[in-house]
Amino acid sequence: MRNKTWLLLLGCVTSLAWAQEKVSDDLMSRMIPLNQGKHAASVHGNTALVGNQLYKKQDGYWTLGKMLPVSVSNQGSNKNIAVHEHNIAVGEPSIYGPAGKISLFKRDYTTWPYQWEASQEIAQTSSSQNRWGQTVYVDNDLLAFTVSVQRVDVYKKNNGQWVFNRSLELPEGAVGELGTDIRRSGDDLLVSVYKANKVHVYSISNQLSLKQVIRKPNAIGEYQSFGWSFDVEGDLLAVAAYGSPGNVQTYQRNEVGEWEEEALITASNPNGYFGHDVELSEGQLFVGDDENTSIYHFARDNADAWSMVDTIRGSEYSFGYAFDVDKGAMFVASSFSASLFTKAMYEVSLTGRVIDRLGVSLKNVDVSGYLYDVKTDESGIFQLNVPVNWSGQLTAYKRGFDEADSQAIRWVGSDTVLSDFSLTSSRETLTIKAFLMNDGCDLNKVKFENLSSKRRGRAQYLIAIPYGWSGEIKPVAENCEFFPESEYIDYASDDEVFGFFASGY
Repeated sequence: MRNKTWLLLLGCVTSLAWAQEKVSDDLMSRMIPLNQGKHAASVHGNTALVGNQLYKKQDGYWTLGKMLPVSVSNQGSNKNIAVHEHNIAVGEPSIYGPAGKISLFKRDYTTWPYQWEASQEIAQTSSSQNRWGQTVYVDNDLLAFTVSVQRVDVYKKNNGQWVFNRSLELPEGAVGELGTDIRRSGDDLLVSVYKANKVHVYSISNQLSLKQVIRKPNAIGEYQSFGWSFDVEGDLLAVAAYGSPGNVQTYQRNEVGEWEEEALITASNPNGYFGHDVELSEGQLFVGDDENTSIYHFARDNADAWSMVDTIRGSEYSFGYAFDVDKGAMFVASSFSASLFTKAMYEVSLTGRVIDRLGVSLKNVDVSGYLYDVKTDESGIFQLNVPVNWSGQLTAYKRGFDEADSQAIRWVGSDTVLSDFSLTSSRETLTIKAFLMNDGCDLNKVKFENLSSKRRGRAQYLIAIPYGWSGEIKPVAENCEFFPESEYIDYASDDEVFGFFASGY
């Protein structure tokens, strides 16, 4: 019996090791903070959209693209953007604001690098349909989006334009909300029925007739929201029962085209909310837990059973709420920020300095142009790690200066020290605003040590200083104490605002 137990344990360890080795090249070991985008993410091939910010992959690495002229908010959805090969669809819901719309973009192949251009808008038809565009799906020839809690509209391409095809609707009075997630696999259009614990499967070639209803398995707990999110890849389907703790049911499509239950994957942490977002990529499964700010990575072992091989953790409270994965790149959108997880890459460092017209180093200057911004330190120095052979343009900018300064970087192959960035200000005189909160002081007697000031209003003082000035801003008055006692400026390059509390005695 002891030998059998050891053999069983050895088999389990071997299976897990096999699964980990199988995906070792795909583990997202490199995290890159993204400067732009939040709320929702979609990636397909070499294009990603996070919020309204485009990212594109060229020469093997991701770069910052342009910002689409759309509004992507957190109005109850993290599935209102979709990217495919030639098309982008963005739903702008109308839960709290004006009438919603679907904004569509197509890839312009007449330019290099390829650009995305606006191609069409589908306006909301009724102000009462407050789920318009809350969930969208798009591919090369089919567009589907929510119209209301009981209706999803489907459009098809006709001579380059999206044309209405038909509506998918729940019967009047039926339980559930149609379309918290929408996906496609071949001839199957899959649409969730949230709160009814179902996923509807429609046949695209048969006038979108309902061909199968996937119901919540008995093994899933009563309080789990089966169908809240799901993903499909080829003949593999994963449906989340979002909740606490939550779980995911996988399915395989059989030879007659029906989806059959395969495996039930339980929550990795019983104290979380497992399954807010679910993504499949290259046969691997990723499940978000926004309570534990984690994304769990599963792969099949050599016995074709699912095993967890990695946990990707974030710091923001909504991490795991919305993400997308494709070909080794995971874009994660949180409420206030976004990040990219990808394979480890060879990187080089770019080091530079920012100075003003007097040759003095400037601190807290923003340097942008890569996926994230950096700031100069106290010595005016910044350092940025970029992939080997990266090309792009870095721009240094600080409020109060006339113009930004930029440098083009081409095919950087080793650690490089850049020439200085120079910022120019045409202002010779700067203004310090000092605000006083008063408790018993005579503000008419307040002065600033060694500086001339003008009182404006009840408790505001204006102090003029020359550009490049350094010194102490120190309020003084008889029978008064000030907190803080003073503020120090080491190099004046912009207007400043300070606040003091004045207490009489």
